[in-house]
Amino acid sequence: MIELSQLADKHLPYFLEWINDEEVIKYSLAAFHGLSSKAEITEWFEGVLEDTESVNLAIIDSETQECLGYAALSNMSEASDGGEFFIFIGDKASWGKGIGTEVTKQMIEKGFTEQDLHWIILVVSKSNEGGVKAYQRAGFTIETMFRQRSMEDGKLHDTFLMSIRREEQEAA
Repeated sequence: MIELSQLADKHLPYFLEWINDEEVIKYSLAAFHGLSSKAEITEWFEGVLEDTESVNLAIIDSETQECLGYAALSNMSEASDGGEFFIFIGDKASWGKGIGTEVTKQMIEKGFTEQDLHWIILVVSKSNEGGVKAYQRAGFTIETMFRQRSMEDGKLHDTFLMSIRREEQEAA
């Protein structure tokens, strides 16, 4: 079982480990790929903590209280009533256990109820098949594909733009 809590300074050591693991950051934010030193990662992390325009939450194992990753709603716009979702599961032992789907559903609910969003989008690498499936199980649909948009293993890969609207979530 997982819970979501406010991302805090105490979670930094997890990110210092995860962001230096190429396997962990393979499908994640492009910004992660440019970070390597403790100072760079700490500066990025502090920026996330100071970001009051986004909802940045730690993914916590309810039993062990260990941080497994984080999820965010960002780029929220009052003009269009939408926002962008992001999830990062850094704990490799947690991969493939349905945590991504569970967290995605919880964040969708937060976006639509607490933030009063009308739509939520995300961008995911086409090659991240587990992520695509998790997002689809949570209710996201593929809107379009961007060809050769992200760099993975030194090669350009396609990405999907996925979305969910409040009406779709309410109907599910």
